[in-house]
Amino acid sequence: MVPIPNNGAAPRAKPGAMVTLLLAALAVGAGALSGGYLPEGADLAADGPGVSDEPTARGGLFRKPKGEFNLDWPFQSATSEIDAWVWMMNERKLSSMYDPILLTVGEALHNSGANVAVVSERNRDAMFQNVTAALAHGRMPLIVAVALYYASPDGGRKVLRQCSDLGAFVVLYQTEPLERNAHLAELVDLVKPNEVWDYSHRNLDWYPESARHLHRYVPPGYAKGLDFGINMTAPAEMRNTIGFLGGWQLRPKAMADLYRNVFQGNLVSRDDIWTREETIRFLTEYPVQLNTHKEENCCPSTNPVEAFRMAQIISNRACVISARSDPRDEAEWQGIVHFAEPSQMADLLVEVSRDVGGCQTRSFEKFKSRFEPVAILRRSGFLEVWQPSR
Repeated sequence: MVPIPNNGAAPRAKPGAMVTLLLAALAVGAGALSGGYLPEGADLAADGPGVSDEPTARGGLFRKPKGEFNLDWPFQSATSEIDAWVWMMNERKLSSMYDPILLTVGEALHNSGANVAVVSERNRDAMFQNVTAALAHGRMPLIVAVALYYASPDGGRKVLRQCSDLGAFVVLYQTEPLERNAHLAELVDLVKPNEVWDYSHRNLDWYPESARHLHRYVPPGYAKGLDFGINMTAPAEMRNTIGFLGGWQLRPKAMADLYRNVFQGNLVSRDDIWTREETIRFLTEYPVQLNTHKEENCCPSTNPVEAFRMAQIISNRACVISARSDPRDEAEWQGIVHFAEPSQMADLLVEVSRDVGGCQTRSFEKFKSRFEPVAILRRSGFLEVWQPSR
């Protein structure tokens, strides 16, 4: 493992007098929401349409959204206060590409003793009421915001800044490769988070000064909700074939042609797989998977490892051949992912195809052990800074 210094900022001081008065005023409208509870007979109107209205203990509880944001979330208890909120802020596309970090953070916090709710655009107002009331009662609610790039300025971004100004512990989870897309300074200045978490060591080289002292390395890991229990017995005729979950249209044509030539007709690509059933089918048929970068360079490479993709496919027992990445990122995935230059990949595919099942098992077991959610959070040092209110 390549350690990252624990440069996480300490929690903010308690809000000043003016903020305290504002919190008290807002909490009046929030009632008893500090614990996630509503008074007997109260309404959950802020949850919006599509939220279950079945009765719960003590009259009502903030509940996860249903419908289009379809994520199994076993990390919230109906019998205790909500400590943390994992907020999927992409308001345009609620897709499974963010599941690895949502589930990793949810499981890690839950197994560390927190009661964790999941949030989307549909129920963010109810979250804001809960957070406001919790602050007014002297608690320190945690918000982990994912995919802030895709939240609207007058929607999620505005609400998140309000939570930050009131004194919530706000974590901005950075989901993008920053080398060509460095908007992080703008977002840090806008939201004023306590911390910024990232999936890649390489990205840290591109952090603006305003964010460098806030960072933690917190990659997605083996969350139980990502494991679909895939059968590792692949058809024999598929074992010299490699699959790719992604679109070549976002990569230079020369790169797409290079990989097609490397694998000589043995490359099967799909960019339309988003559901559990489709994922199971594709990874069962093509257990050896390719990973490439959108703006690939080598060697040495400056590309981050696509940790979100790795968490999804290795949790489902893929044997992965990847383009070379930044050496610090490669070190994290050593023994789990097979890194190679394109010219080496055809021979590497032949090699792993001799024992696909062995490759799958070894990669899966090492990933499950090294990237266990609580272990990730503990190594980052975050649990020394924030703890659930008890």
